[in-house]
This record gives sequence, structure tokens and C-alpha cells, in this order.
Amino acid sequence: MLVHANAKINLTLNITGKLENGYHTLDMIMQSVTLADDVYVEAAEGDRVTLSIDKDGIPTDEKNTAYKAALVFLREAGLKRAVTINIKKNIPSQAGLAGGSADAAAVFVALNKLCGDIFTTEKLCEMSREVGSDVPFCIIGGTCRAEGTGTTLKKLDDMPRCRILICKPDINVSTPVAYRLCDEFGVDVERRNSENIINGIKINNLYTISSNLYNKFEEVLDLSEVRRIKDIMLLYGAMGALMSGSGPTVYGIFESDDLTSLEMCRTRLEEGYSQVYAAEPASSGCVIE
Repeated sequence: MLVHANAKINLTLNITGKLENGYHTLDMIMQSVTLADDVYVEAAEGDRVTLSIDKDGIPTDEKNTAYKAALVFLREAGLKRAVTINIKKNIPSQAGLAGGSADAAAVFVALNKLCGDIFTTEKLCEMSREVGSDVPFCIIGGTCRAEGTGTTLKKLDDMPRCRILICKPDINVSTPVAYRLCDEFGVDVERRNSENIINGIKINNLYTISSNLYNKFEEVLDLSEVRRIKDIMLLYGAMGALMSGSGPTVYGIFESDDLTSLEMCRTRLEEGYSQVYAAEPASSGCVIE
């Protein structure tokens, strides 16, 4: 079974507090996009999970979220199966686009379908929290508000049609460092970016959405490459631009009928960056083909 595992971007990401166990509480609006990994899943008689990936440097054992997803599913289902997973990576790794979480979500969805839809979507999301905080969203997909530790999800109406240009610079970002800096800066629970974007979605106003993009991590990390990419995107006609997740990937939102501006921006970015992708909003996280 082939599943297209869609990446995610953050329209908003705000840190609203810190729990006694060290986890942070968040307020995010997350959006699936059509940049996707191709995840092939098969289940047969046996009891071994096998994972292969077409990119070097990515673990193919219990350290991989897709591998973990298979183990959790089989355990919760009380089943023994020989599960074979093959992933064709299109989503950049360690990019703030939830590529690993998307792959795990695809495994949950595929195995559930192969085993006769034995779990509801709600149960799959509950199970998937053990694998990663972004996995439940990647199962549901579309446009969602995420609160709590990021796993309390509320499905929203679809984002208006638009084009999204995605660019990952060749730098690394430490998520623990990003959280530590957020702790030093302090929380800002009064921000209304999420509410404003939800209103923009309700009235189908892309300008309202684009003008309320916000990412606390981008603010505290203050990365020069992120600023440079945003400047290029805005110069070439993006309605708004933002770093996604803990970065370093940046995306820009373009009007759906403004293909010329997007392509000019894409050409300009490709002069300095090797990972540039055009996408659109997706209404689901996983698409079974």
C-alpha cells in the first residue's frame, strides 16, 4: 500500500507555558502541504519489522519514527505481522516540516487499513502520541489548532487556496536550545495571531492569514539565513513568510493565481539553496493511493 505522507508548516507557533515535567505548552495552527514522502507499507505473516529509506544518514531501526509506529500499532492491535516499510523521502529531514512524524502517521494509517480499519482515527491519534507529538496532527492533517503539549487538536476549515514556496537552508537548529531561549525570553500568552488566522480562514481571507503568521522560535533564534530567505520571498511577492517549527525551513505564501511571482522567487532562491519546493495546502495528512 502506498501512502503519501504530507509535510506540515506552522502558521503560528507560540510557547504559552512550561509544565512541572519540563514539557512546554503550545498554541499552534498547523497546515498540511502537498510536499510529501511516499511511504510503502506491506503486512504479511511473520513478526519482523523491516524499514528501508532511499536517503543516507536516516536510521532504519527503533530510532526511526516509522519503525516505532509499526511496533506500537502491532502491540496495541495484539497482532504479529511481518511489516515491510519503504520510504521515498521528498520532505527534507530535520527541517521543521514534521517529515519523520508524517512517515510515522502514514504507517499507522496504512497498517490500520491493511488490518481492516480496526481502530478509529481518534484511537490512532491516541496511540501515536507515544511516537511523537506531531504524529497525531499528521494523521488528521488539513488545518488544525494544536494546544496543550501540541497533541490537543481542533480541526479547522480548510485554508484558502494559495501557493506555498518552501526553502530549507543548509544549517542545523537545536530544538532544545530553541526551547531554552524561549524560557529566557518568557512566555506571551496574550498573542492573538492564532485567533486572527482562524478568523481569516472563516472569511477566506488570505491577507489576514498571511499578515498574522508568527513563530516564537524564529523570534528567539534570530537566524540570519532565515531572515535572508524571508526577505527574498517578500521581495518577490510573497504575502507573508515564516520559519516553520523549530526551523530552519522557511515558507512563503503566494496568491494561487500568481504563478509568475512564485516561479521568479523559486529561481532566485535556487541560486543559493539546493532544497526549494513548491506546494499547496492539503486537506489531509495522509493520502492512500
